[in-house]
Parts: sequence; C-alpha cells; structure tokens
Amino acid sequence: MPRSLHEIIQDALARPLPRLPLSLHARQLCGICKELAFGTRGRRFFIATRSPARALGITPYAVHELLKELTTLGIIRVAQRGDPVKGGMASEFEWCGLPRHEPADDSEAIGPSAPRGPGLGLFRRQDRPHARPARAHSFDRAPTARRK
Repeated sequence: MPRSLHEIIQDALARPLPRLPLSLHARQLCGICKELAFGTRGRRFFIATRSPARALGITPYAVHELLKELTTLGIIRVAQRGDPVKGGMASEFEWCGLPRHEPADDSEAIGPSAPRGPGLGLFRRQDRPHARPARAHSFDRAPTARRK
C-alpha cells in the first residue's frame, strides 16, 4: 500500500541520520531524500520545499538551499527542474548516494568534533589556494581627504 508523503517524512526522521559533516537540517533532508528515493523505482523522486520545511521547522527557501548543498556534494542530482510558481510541479531528483569519506587520520574523522553550523564546513580557506583574500571594507581604511 502506498504511503503518504507525511508518513515517508516521519519515517525518515525516525531513522538514524547519515554521518556527514553537515548541519542537522541538511542531514535530516538527506535522510528524507534517501527514503523517497528507495521507495521509488529507479531512485528518482519528486520533492517540493514546503512539506519538508513544515516537518523540519524551517522555511521553504532554507530547504531549497539545503537541496542545493546536497546537489553540490553529489548526493542527489536534478533530473528535471520544477515549476517555480506556487502550485507548480516539484523538481525531480535522482539519488546518487552518500559520499565515501575515508579519514586520513583520527583528527579528520566525522563525529562529535565535525564542523557545525549552516555551512558545509568541508573546506578551509588554506585548502583553496585559488580563493581570494578577504576583502577590505571601507570602514577598515583610514579616512581620505574629500575632493572638491
């Protein structure tokens, strides 16, 4: 018998969360996507932003941003974009799987010491040599004489 979306989301939130260095909401959404994907044939599933937002207690825009994070990490991919107007079709995603992360040593292990917060926390600035240096703001500079 087919389950409702509400039941699928509640089942996903009751299961253990994936062990990823992501925020709590991102891991919960990852669990919801996994539950939806394995309940369908071919690992493709539709997901809008409003139902998960209600279940997680966040805004639909925050769910949209978290879905982009999961897409960036390669956990899911967009199979077909949905209609952005209210009442339009939801986007269709395909489950690609959880990334395999093998820590080089114990200091890099995913666990209680993993980065927390809304961002990915996967890369530090020194790990990205192509990153631009921090931009100086106008309030950091000394005042200059005004032209007439």
